[in-house]
Amino acid sequence: MSASPSPHAPRPGALVVSIVGFACLAGAVGGAGWQPPGAPGNAPAPVSPAPAPAPALAPVTLAPPPATAAASGTGATGAAVAPTPPLDPAWVNTFQWRCIGPANMGGRITDIAVNETDPTTFWVATASGGLLKTTNNGVTFEHQFDHEATVSIGDIAVAPSNPSIVWVGSGEANPRNSVSWGDGVYKSTDGGKTWAHMGLKGTYQIGRIIIHPKDPDIVFVGALGRCWGPNEERGLYRTTDGGKSWKKVLSIDDKTGIIDVAMHPQYPETLLVAAWERQRDGFDGNDPAKKWGPGTGLYKTTDGGETFRKITQGLPTCELGRMGIDFYRQDPSLVYLTVDSAQIGATNPNAPYLGMTGENADAGARLTRVVEKGPAAEAGLKVGDIVMGFDDKPVVSYTALQAAIRTKAPGDKARIKGAREGKPIEVEAVMAKRPADPNAFPYRDRLGGQSANVQDEQGPEGYQAGGVY
Repeated sequence: MSASPSPHAPRPGALVVSIVGFACLAGAVGGAGWQPPGAPGNAPAPVSPAPAPAPALAPVTLAPPPATAAASGTGATGAAVAPTPPLDPAWVNTFQWRCIGPANMGGRITDIAVNETDPTTFWVATASGGLLKTTNNGVTFEHQFDHEATVSIGDIAVAPSNPSIVWVGSGEANPRNSVSWGDGVYKSTDGGKTWAHMGLKGTYQIGRIIIHPKDPDIVFVGALGRCWGPNEERGLYRTTDGGKSWKKVLSIDDKTGIIDVAMHPQYPETLLVAAWERQRDGFDGNDPAKKWGPGTGLYKTTDGGETFRKITQGLPTCELGRMGIDFYRQDPSLVYLTVDSAQIGATNPNAPYLGMTGENADAGARLTRVVEKGPAAEAGLKVGDIVMGFDDKPVVSYTALQAAIRTKAPGDKARIKGAREGKPIEVEAVMAKRPADPNAFPYRDRLGGQSANVQDEQGPEGYQAGGVY
């Protein structure tokens, strides 16, 4: 601990210590210059009776360090002097510790469930901070689900036919590096005031819960399963008796779970189900070690889960990753699907290639690398050249140069204008075909997603890269 001149520094007579993510404060109870824990601006806490007053303290000083020959210049060795203790033990004993937060890390918001008969009432589920409910459109919230065996929530659903019935699927379904797991599903019949554990303890992470619009005893639970290894409890479960018993109606394998389920707004016997094969290991960073796999797929049932068929038409043929599903309520024949693909961020295999990289210049694009024997080098361009024109188009940035190049096809010619060491240059370059590289994904960003609005530049096979369908 050290003193701080910050305006947010602890008040005089107080100590603040951070212990494993929690801040604790100690203050001399009843001492001058601070407020007791129950005062405005402080978290309420019981205050014990003040102990006997501490003995009067002399001003605190620190003795100077012993003089040395080097410091004094006399060659004499100063006698060691013990420093005065910075705090008298009797004074320290008057301090009491209390936690000032954070009480818990809520992390991400994983789901929101709205009472559609009264949209001012809704529930907010968190990744690791439990459940909150509002009945006044978010003006205030009350904490629910604080006394169960877990506070990590993957999904929450309220019954359309009875808003007092609420289901929670425990275990966050986002397989990130700080993911927490759960212990099954919970049900409340009083709007979240009390909860009953309804089984499926080995599911670990819940992707989605869907409740029948007219019969609240019919519930579907999409279980994603363990993050770090296989388990048999993955799959889509159905109950027809309010959770007293469960039947697994869709199972892919012990490595593939269910991440999303959507029910047809008009025909509740029709559901779309997204299966996802993914796994973390002990060393991966932001992304899971496996986020695409052969088990991933889209399935459809029209008989309430008795039978399923896999849907593949129009989807990428490579290994797929996470999916999200939504029906358009006004016209449920229209369905939107978000798809992650092993080819996300890929380029058009017939894309033009100039053989250079660059950066923004004050005006134009400065070349920072020119590939030996590539089209740019063959045209006479060099590192340090600034490109300011591409055919008849002005180039104001490196992004603009990239966009201009993508308008060409292999074999096309381009007139490139610019400057080299302050003198104008003009060359003609012939576009080549981009060299084959199975690891080249120029449109993939640093978190594994795809750059926005590049689908039209990925060629006729661009649908293989995933996106919105």
